[in-house]
Amino acid sequence: MAIQAGSGPLVGRRSLGAHCRVRILASIQAAVRRAVVTTYLENKIQISYLGAQAEVLRRDIIPVIAAVEAHQTGRNYVRSRGLDRDLEVAALAEMRARLERRFGDGVN
Repeated sequence: MAIQAGSGPLVGRRSLGAHCRVRILASIQAAVRRAVVTTYLENKIQISYLGAQAEVLRRDIIPVIAAVEAHQTGRNYVRSRGLDRDLEVAALAEMRARLERRFGDGVN
């Protein structure tokens, strides 16, 4: 749809002179600019936050979860192997000692 000259919401109102229309358009333009800049800055902050969060997950959280899940998988594997009781107890004790060395004595 083509826009025709002399049409639109600001045309045809006799009470608005050309200078008023220019002021209205300028204020609309300023409001749009503020909204765009605000959105840009908010997005930049959000991206920065998500980047920092991803770094903490990568550095601190994921290695811990991976280690704990690996130890759980190891325990399940040892228990499912049908080993003699003394060998099962020895294997679980060794795994527990390694887990305690890694995470401290507070591991149950």
